[in-house]
Amino acid sequence: MGEGVALSTQHNFGVIYNAREPHETLKAVQLLDRAGLDMAGTYDSHFIWEEPWVFYSMWATNTKRVRMGPFVTNPLTRHITVTASLAATLSSVAGDGRVFIGFGRGDSAVRTMGKKPASLGELEQSVGVLKSLTSGGKTKIDGTDVSFPWAKYKVPVYVAAYGPKALEVAGRVGDGVILQIADPDVIRWSLEHVKKGAQAAGRDLKGFEVISASAWYITGDIEKARKEIRWFPAMVSNHAVDLLRKYPADQLPAALVRGMEKRGGYDYWEHARPDAHHLGFVTDDMIDRFSVIGTPEQAVSKLEELWKAGVTNATAYVLSPDYLEQSETIANRVVSKYR
Repeated sequence: MGEGVALSTQHNFGVIYNAREPHETLKAVQLLDRAGLDMAGTYDSHFIWEEPWVFYSMWATNTKRVRMGPFVTNPLTRHITVTASLAATLSSVAGDGRVFIGFGRGDSAVRTMGKKPASLGELEQSVGVLKSLTSGGKTKIDGTDVSFPWAKYKVPVYVAAYGPKALEVAGRVGDGVILQIADPDVIRWSLEHVKKGAQAAGRDLKGFEVISASAWYITGDIEKARKEIRWFPAMVSNHAVDLLRKYPADQLPAALVRGMEKRGGYDYWEHARPDAHHLGFVTDDMIDRFSVIGTPEQAVSKLEELWKAGVTNATAYVLSPDYLEQSETIANRVVSKYR
């Protein structure tokens, strides 16, 4: 990352679920809590899945230590002050340090409404509003001073980003960055742009979280694993194709854009589904590079590559029907090796 940039060297873990089956999902989060995982989250896409903040309220009152929040929310589907109020209120329930906000421009949540993602300016401004309001500070909304006098806990905001400019935003204003991929080469390239944004803002990134959020499936049956998480490179492709419209391919990491020229359409109503109709272009190589897949030993080997690339938190999308069993395997046969 370069001189003057001190990233955390901790090895933390998280899991992301669909916002569905609230009582069963609570069992999975309680398992993570007992196993010492750092965070748990869900998608925030209100047409496809259920309301996530209701889930987090259940988690807050039925777990002891795990942190919780959206992976990820955006400035468009709720007014930014409402999101801030939800997070600050949840902090009052869960306790200091147990709430985070994953925040991006918006993907499935806004695409299913026929809207475009927020601009980078909206993204950056919204992060500032969230950080101020959730910690009890004041900010301006449309020229009016506003605050939550009752809010008292700092809520970290992690910026989800793929492109150079969005990554610079994460470096300027985020408490961390969410990189939705587990390819070490892409992560190293991404962190150079995070560093650029931080240096422009005079930040040293001490304690900055680097979260690799990717699909995981732990099993010795590699073909079953690939079948379950073939949706993940297709999700990544939405962002890769968008970047290729804005940048020449040689300005982007080859590991991210290789094979994306074969991608056709994408049906957001089949978002993150292993049986989606838009998965034909996804290769086994994409799945293996972008994800954490295979036996526990293979997963640990991949994690070692991620730590070396600068990752401080490895977070698993666990969306398969056997998500409770997969959560147990991740906790007991992968994370346990680091505890």
